[in-house]
Amino acid sequence: MTKNRKQLIKYIIFFLIAAVLIYVVTYCCFLGDGFLSAGKDMEKKDWLGFFGAYLSFIGTVAVSIAAALQSSYYNKRENQRRAYERFELIQPIFSIDISERNSHVGNYALAINPSDSSTFPRFDNFTLKIKNLGEYPALHICIFEKYMFPVIDSKEEKKILVAFEDSEDVKKYPKGIPAILPLEDMDRGGERLPYEFNIAYDDIDGNSVFQTFKLMDFEEKKYYSLKKREVTVESEKRNFAD
Repeated sequence: MTKNRKQLIKYIIFFLIAAVLIYVVTYCCFLGDGFLSAGKDMEKKDWLGFFGAYLSFIGTVAVSIAAALQSSYYNKRENQRRAYERFELIQPIFSIDISERNSHVGNYALAINPSDSSTFPRFDNFTLKIKNLGEYPALHICIFEKYMFPVIDSKEEKKILVAFEDSEDVKKYPKGIPAILPLEDMDRGGERLPYEFNIAYDDIDGNSVFQTFKLMDFEEKKYYSLKKREVTVESEKRNFAD
């Protein structure tokens, strides 16, 4: 039972007790000879008739107030339900794929000797492919605490080249790697992938949200699965509905 409903029941009980007490006190005042005068050219039955009509009026008003409060309560719940459904509808559904490992960095030209394998470049990085499977775009996307994209539209995919701070790629090609991660973010199993990361974004209603993805392993296949979603700043629309 919600707090508003408990409060409404408390008011109704209080009103019923007050109504019974008023009736008992009024009845006692005019019982027998009583201690109140009926007044000039009036009898006690006239006052009793007045109090009866008055109590009927109070009862009608009380029922109307209770109905209004109940209607307001259910309207608020309906607005909250609609706001929640709207919020769920406009959220992006991110699909995260580790598309490449140790790929060539940027547009750097490398000199190699085809007959000497020691001259072949060795890279230390990974590429994340992020696709929005939802029906609505995500705006102002920040990943690894960096502003990455102004928008990821519905069914659109983006790629990010990532490396850890101790990678030789970071030293050789610092401008070719948009996301550089601290070593403490590395998977505890020794895999050179972050064990989890956040995608922060704004939805089309102005809510600021982030989704946390955790590195999973199934039959030696690494993938990222949604761990949680949290709203950091609610839009005025959502606050109004609450």
